[in-house]
Amino acid sequence: MGSQRGPSQRRLSDRDRPAPFPMRITLAGPVRLWGADGAERGLPTRRARALLAYLTLADGRPVARTTLAALLWERSQEAEGRASLRKALSSLSAALQGTDPKAPDHEEQGREAQGRILLADREALRLVRSRLEVDLDHPEALAPAALLMEGLEGLGEGWDEWLSAERTRFADRRRAGAEAELQRHLATAGAAEAAMAAARRLVELDDAHEGGWRALMRLLAASGDRGRALEAYERCRAALRRGLDAEPAPETRALAHQIRAEAPEPAPTAPPPASGPARPLLLPSLPVAPLVPVPPRPDGPLRVGVLPFTATGLGAEREALALAYAREVAGELARFGRFHIVSPLALPPRDRLLAGEGTGLDYLLDGSLREGADGALLTVTLIEVSESLRHVWNESTTLPRGARGVDGTILEGLAARLDPALVLAAGSRALLPGGVGTNGTVLRALPMMLSLDPERFEQAGRLLADAVVAEPENAMATAWAAQWHVFRIGQGWTRRPEEELAEAERLASLAMRLDPTNAEAMGIYGHVCAFLHQDFDSAVHFLDRSLEMNPSQASMWAMSAATQCYRGDAAAAQQRLARYRGLAPHHPHGPLFDSLFPMAALMGGDYEAAVRAGRLAVRQAPDFINGYKTLLAALGLAGRGAEGRPYLKALLTREPGFTIRDFVRRYPFQHAEDRARYAEGLALAGAPLG
Repeated sequence: MGSQRGPSQRRLSDRDRPAPFPMRITLAGPVRLWGADGAERGLPTRRARALLAYLTLADGRPVARTTLAALLWERSQEAEGRASLRKALSSLSAALQGTDPKAPDHEEQGREAQGRILLADREALRLVRSRLEVDLDHPEALAPAALLMEGLEGLGEGWDEWLSAERTRFADRRRAGAEAELQRHLATAGAAEAAMAAARRLVELDDAHEGGWRALMRLLAASGDRGRALEAYERCRAALRRGLDAEPAPETRALAHQIRAEAPEPAPTAPPPASGPARPLLLPSLPVAPLVPVPPRPDGPLRVGVLPFTATGLGAEREALALAYAREVAGELARFGRFHIVSPLALPPRDRLLAGEGTGLDYLLDGSLREGADGALLTVTLIEVSESLRHVWNESTTLPRGARGVDGTILEGLAARLDPALVLAAGSRALLPGGVGTNGTVLRALPMMLSLDPERFEQAGRLLADAVVAEPENAMATAWAAQWHVFRIGQGWTRRPEEELAEAERLASLAMRLDPTNAEAMGIYGHVCAFLHQDFDSAVHFLDRSLEMNPSQASMWAMSAATQCYRGDAAAAQQRLARYRGLAPHHPHGPLFDSLFPMAALMGGDYEAAVRAGRLAVRQAPDFINGYKTLLAALGLAGRGAEGRPYLKALLTREPGFTIRDFVRRYPFQHAEDRARYAEGLALAGAPLG
């Protein structure tokens, strides 16, 4: 069949009399139709909805039947296409005008029935636009993320080309309208709030619109809210990385640098005289300073290039699946914010990279698909790039049989295991001559801190303090420095707990302000809220937000489980621990996080399970003092207090001044009954009351 797509110029006879109760059509999102009574009129098929959408966007112009048949039934013979069009038209006519869906549409024969919305003759169709209310007529009321004609993809190549072009025009019109609205408010005196709202609408429509982000940053800074101005910058940076694999333009980076410098606010501008013309809002509102590019730090984050995964000899479909996994893994790793992730589409040819030619990369991530006995096997390898290429991590995962798309569960688990592998590898790399700057210092400190060996722990604290001093704007360094203080307080290794508590709070809060898009910093802040302040509502809020931002963080699932234990919600804690274990069954920091399993069992009243998990936990992390306390409480409540003597001795060796009274006073139990039950178990195991 032919592929005519232009609307017919043939005119139909009509008088376009307005209907007293117009129908309502929405095209932003799924195509839907409502009657004058407010009830939705169902359209039985996707092609019936597509027909309604096409006629609506023709804006009252007639469209030839041949055009519609060719566009919507392009794989059918001409006669079959016209018959299918008649059937779709009949159902559409019934929905629009309440006619019998079996009535032949040609009965109108060019005559308009008074009050009808859909007009048809033997050659063409059109909608009487004046009798319809269409959501696109009110763009300001549309949701920013609304997709035009959602769900109508895949009806044919010709249709998909037309749909793509319409969506592009729709997005361009909305963006242009938002830009014009922003400029109008910027040029109007006293319209700062309206300009701020317009800037937000613009970046919601196009999150890579740097002009919109810069306007929002300047407006927020001019209002005195520099923290939110810098948050806007971080959101801009994250959007550019996610969508374009790019960094902000020099002008945007320089503006953020200027705001961060906390230059004094300009003197307030006097309001215009009542009789004179209004003055426009001038931007930038910060002190005038040359905008110069901020050069990248030589000790910036390590660069990880994700190669296009291969599926040699398995056909085009498997090759496409392998590439899809590579692209999605790159996106998931970027969520962690520790490394600069270079996507497969931005890399030089793989043969050059694997030959070790100079690339500026520190690591390569390679992968391949091959057929296994139980299905396709995805193997991923982490390669260190130094004087030679060195394999540092490898994992194979079997994909579900018949998989044609990326499996989200497999993807999250892969990212959850890759990130700590990268952290460990990078921490070792930091020991090389020259190191890798601030980020490398942090990565080197993490395994030392989480070992909870007193000497290595203190060394980690010095490294983190050095990192914060060297780069005060590094959210990763600041967040983990806060967590170091939390662990130090929990271990009883500080003589000034109140001072350390205040410092942990300061650092955790600062990390969130420095990088509001850093999911890990947000999760650590949530843990600080729970453990140090017993502010459980805030803790749940920030931990949940952290996991929404990056659900592949195995460590944050464990920290979230800890908060649920403090709240006494054993079921929620166990669900989160199951997610943690499912994502990373061999997490390098598992010996520490595994101490939460006996705590969750204890809170749930399963004391025997708490004993079994507690024994394993203290063997894996013998220097984590709270692991002994949970095990002792479980043994006491299980009626096996005498078995706790060696564990009590080990606890008192590590914390000589331990008493039940001091512990339950400081430990973050939300409910008095949980506090009393824990204290009872410790007492039954022979712990000193104090």
